Amino acid sequence: MGAAVDTPNWVEVKKTKEGKYEAGVGKETFDVSMTVSTTDGRILSASMDNPVVTSVRECDDAALTKCGEALQHAIHRHVEITLMH
Repeated sequence: MGAAVDTPNWVEVKKTKEGKYEAGVGKETFDVSMTVSTTDGRILSASMDNPVVTSVRECDDAALTKCGEALQHAIHRHVEITLMH
């Protein structure tokens, strides 16, 4: 997984304690797989793959016209559960 945000699905702007602005875009996806018992509906196992890629800039003004370089960040979460017998 590269660090570029190809098609972002969220945007966030927040004011920092220093009075500047942090502007970010990111792409987060979830891929979930489950195995369910057909006899009683219990979840037998499940897995979730959750990559997140962001690009954030610190800006001096609320119009976001005076900004520094973009910082890229990637997180990858993977969770698995299995029913214990």
